[in-house]
Amino acid sequence: MTQLANRRDVLKASASLLVAGATGGGFFAWPAAAQDKPKSPNERPRIGSIGMRYQGTVIAVQARQFGDIVAICDVDRHVREQARAAFGSTPRIFEDYRDLIARN
Repeated sequence: MTQLANRRDVLKASASLLVAGATGGGFFAWPAAAQDKPKSPNERPRIGSIGMRYQGTVIAVQARQFGDIVAICDVDRHVREQARAAFGSTPRIFEDYRDLIARN
């Protein structure tokens, strides 16, 4: 005759699996930062940002750590000028996103 597991045994087994699952990923994970770094400046991605209101600016600022902002686009002239002031004269400024996408 088989013996049924009691509640205490089930809880112990569940807790063991939970702890093993939570810590097990750390044993096999590789540091992502070391793998993702470009090996030369020529491998650094170039980024064009379309839409430079609040969310677009936040994304562009965060993207700078991964690549170079080379183009900025917004339909509002005032917003384009603010982006130019924030990112300097290096990025090209576009009014139409199609022109940004078509650039070399």
